[in-house]
Amino acid sequence: MNKQQRNQWDKLVEECLDGINTKGESSFDVIIANANTYILKLERELQNIKQGKKIAAILMPHGGPR
Repeated sequence: MNKQQRNQWDKLVEECLDGINTKGESSFDVIIANANTYILKLERELQNIKQGKKIAAILMPHGGPR
């Protein structure tokens, strides 16, 4: 994501989390919150790859090492 897209995404996530906290869970809000969690995990893994650290099994071809 570029900086503008990231800002838009972060704003959407914040609005969804606020909605969950104030109105209760809607399926859209939960989907966005879960997607954000997954995106953050992938970003951490990408940083690990860039730093030469071990790659998570989820990112390995065919589900992991054999």
